[in-house]
Amino acid sequence: MISTRRLLSILSLLLAACGGSDPSGPSGGSLAVSVSGLPSGAPAAVEITGPGGYSHDVSATETLTGLSVGTYTVAANPVTSGGQSYTASVPSQSVTVSSTMATANVIYGVSGGTLILNVAGLPPATSAAVHVSGPGGYVQDVTESTTLNRLAPGPYTVTAQSVTPAGTTYNPSPGSQIANVSAGGTTSANVSYTAGAAGGFNLRIDGMYLTQSVQTYSGAVPLVKDRDGYLRVFVTANQTNLTAPQVRVRFYQASTLVSTLTIGSPGTSVPLSPNEGSLSSSWNVAVPKTLIQPGLSVLADVDPSNAVAEGDETDNQFPASGTPLALDVHTTSVQRALRARAPERERPPGQRHQRQQGQLSHGHDEDSPAGLVRRRPARAVHDVRAGG
Repeated sequence: MISTRRLLSILSLLLAACGGSDPSGPSGGSLAVSVSGLPSGAPAAVEITGPGGYSHDVSATETLTGLSVGTYTVAANPVTSGGQSYTASVPSQSVTVSSTMATANVIYGVSGGTLILNVAGLPPATSAAVHVSGPGGYVQDVTESTTLNRLAPGPYTVTAQSVTPAGTTYNPSPGSQIANVSAGGTTSANVSYTAGAAGGFNLRIDGMYLTQSVQTYSGAVPLVKDRDGYLRVFVTANQTNLTAPQVRVRFYQASTLVSTLTIGSPGTSVPLSPNEGSLSSSWNVAVPKTLIQPGLSVLADVDPSNAVAEGDETDNQFPASGTPLALDVHTTSVQRALRARAPERERPPGQRHQRQQGQLSHGHDEDSPAGLVRRRPARAVHDVRAGG
């Protein structure tokens, strides 16, 4: 007969063989990995590592089951798709797996580069005027040294304008530059300001004329009523700049204001001297024939809203007197008007021809037919209207 002590020993061995008193212990944990931000069809590059040498690659959203309890590392590597590089916002993360499901979110985005802008040379508390533009319509205005992060790869244009604190103009160098930003890389751009000439930056209108076919800089060729025209305004600056002011033109008929036109800047800077040979060096606008009538006068002013800081705001009009410029508008043809004004009109035809030929060769008189041919504004008008 089996003793009580021996029976208890047998029962203890049987329980140990069955795994103890909880035969339904944990069977493993789960990890849900969510992947987003990549183009459709682009595989992710995610590696999961964990206890006991566990390793598994994930290329899309996936749930891993039957994992041992412990800490797992989710590492997301860069992905290139369609010529574009993508990186995860969190390249590496740790996740603890237990009896309940754990999660890990991998969010990809276009790889960002860094652009460091260094601004120097301005007095304390003076804001710079730096503009950054780049791929995908990126724009950012900068007033001091700063770092721009997570930029899409590509070329960025950094333009700087003059600033005028306390009446002294500071000009940037360089005024414009290109900074190439690479995926995950860092590049820099430096803008150095220096004080400009005494008196500060200044804008003025050097000249203006209305042409219908040919014209001189002084506007000596008469105009014909009821014919369309083209106005050119020549704005100049006293310093190298990156300023793009507007020009306002007011048309008067017998001292009564009849029309106002605003002309945008043709470029990103104001020239230092007038250049008739380039349409991009003047502020231009088409003038309808309904405005070109006898008694017409014109007044132009640059930067009418005073958006540009200047050392002298009193010389922005043309004419400088502030009185509209009277234009010579005839009811007859230009040819007749020119003949009526020609000082040699009483000379024999042979002498008139000889003088004109001499002027054509030497170009001394801007009001002569030779001077008119030399300028050829009619071609310039045609190019603008055609979009050339």
